[in-house]
Amino acid sequence: MRALRSNHTFLRLLVSLAIGVAFLVAGLNTGADQTKSAPKTEKKEATKEAPASAPKITFKWASTKAGATKAQVSIGRGVVCPFEFAGVAPKVKKVKLSIKDEKLAKMSIIVADEEVAVTEGKAASSAMFSVPAGTRLGNYELTVVAKDAATGEVIGEGIIPFQLLPKGAGGC
Repeated sequence: MRALRSNHTFLRLLVSLAIGVAFLVAGLNTGADQTKSAPKTEKKEATKEAPASAPKITFKWASTKAGATKAQVSIGRGVVCPFEFAGVAPKVKKVKLSIKDEKLAKMSIIVADEEVAVTEGKAASSAMFSVPAGTRLGNYELTVVAKDAATGEVIGEGIIPFQLLPKGAGGC
């Protein structure tokens, strides 16, 4: 009974906090609207843009299921999800790939090829999932980091959203 009361109190506190945040955000939005209607006397500052020659790094992962927005990984089943960083600068010859969150790496998730050559501005590898029994089911995000192998400079990050399913279900 005591645990039930404690949970109820916690829930009430959480709801009160959410309502307070909603009022705070609404108040900030109202204040922002008022400042927009006031006459502007400040000068615009010049915005700094990246040089036109700097390529934009893009990331994409592939699923074997059409229209999938999350990789589906089932406990105890090996799943491979290919991914690719595109738009890598021509000066970068090799890329080191790693998993950003160590907790996910401890779930038996690895990057198949940790160091790959850049070909036509692209670096590709695969995330390999082999999650053991006893791991909490649910939704996760695997962040893959790409670094210039020569300098160690981070050149991009990409996210593979995945859903951990019970044994016997799913696949990338």
